[in-house]
Amino acid sequence: ELAQGHWTAGSGRFLAGVVTLLLLVVGVVVGQQAVASNEKARLILPAATNLPAWIRILSPLVAGLSMTHLFNARRRDAPWIMLICVITSLAAYGGGRLLGSNAGAFVGAFTATAASILLARRLRLPYAVLQQPATVLLVPGTIGFLSFGSLVDQNVNRAIQTGFLMLMVALTLSIGALLARVALRQGMAREYER
Repeated sequence: ELAQGHWTAGSGRFLAGVVTLLLLVVGVVVGQQAVASNEKARLILPAATNLPAWIRILSPLVAGLSMTHLFNARRRDAPWIMLICVITSLAAYGGGRLLGSNAGAFVGAFTATAASILLARRLRLPYAVLQQPATVLLVPGTIGFLSFGSLVDQNVNRAIQTGFLMLMVALTLSIGALLARVALRQGMAREYER
């Protein structure tokens, strides 16, 4: 929304996201303090790098079904939302493996927007119905959570590094979505010239 010039809604959602991250960190800290012994408790999240292939398909399917309910989409659109979520997730994963995490976010956002626009035209839907749930899967919430967690652990350097990485991934998502819209808009103009 910020990238598309919707300043009020974008700022509100951005601040709501920051507040949610802060609440998550406070919850983790309270939980750690409640169970901590004499040692200092630390925020540690293990990396999930070796996931089976079926999880890479099943997770976006379930997330797409959940997002259908979360965004109040029609039930008949649920299979299409789930399909776009799977395609976006696989594209982001493949792009990340080949080109790095920032490029993976770009590929995912580009794919989510392009596939949503193309499919929405055929289904006669607003493309946001399909695009927004898939894009939510790409948002770097975990990176922001780790950034705030590093601040709680008083590791300011790591907090700044992960915070900057979160901003870069968010910018890459915006650029990918905007470029997909521009690319498809030019293709549409060529069709009308014929």
